[in-house]
Amino acid sequence: MSLRLLRSLGLLGLLRLLRTLRSLRLLRTLRSLGLLRTLRLLRLLRLLRTLRFLGLLRTLRSLGLLRTLRSLRLLRTLRSLGLLRTLRLLRLLRVRTRRVFLRMSLGVSLRLLRSLRLLRTLRSLGLLRTLRSLRLLRRSLRLSRRLLTEGLSIFLSSSLH
Repeated sequence: MSLRLLRSLGLLGLLRLLRTLRSLRLLRTLRSLGLLRTLRLLRLLRLLRTLRFLGLLRTLRSLGLLRTLRSLRLLRTLRSLGLLRTLRLLRLLRVRTRRVFLRMSLGVSLRLLRSLRLLRTLRSLGLLRTLRSLRLLRRSLRLSRRLLTEGLSIFLSSSLH
């Protein structure tokens, strides 16, 4: 049956209620069997596979964000807010040993990333660990404003030539 037909017959709400009751019964059964944690782990594994497929898993690990992102609630929030694209932007940041080398394919600096509305949304949702990780990353790299502007100007000049 299509959603329109169900809606016109007034059955859509009933269908949703039945699904909710079924999922509640399933949750109770899983909890009583001690399988709820296993189910969460399976969901987490599925999401981690997705992150690996997108090439974000190594990036998250290198930025020290993987522990923070292990929370299923945070992962769901990131997905629902479309923040996986923001994490792709973080992937553009490459750090090489001995000297700090900034490669930004879109000219996006850490300063701009911090000021994005999405990061404000993270702050408003109480997800400060992610922001703290970004600040720690900036501190650990000891990137000054001058280095950021120099990196961007080098990138812009190399992309124009």
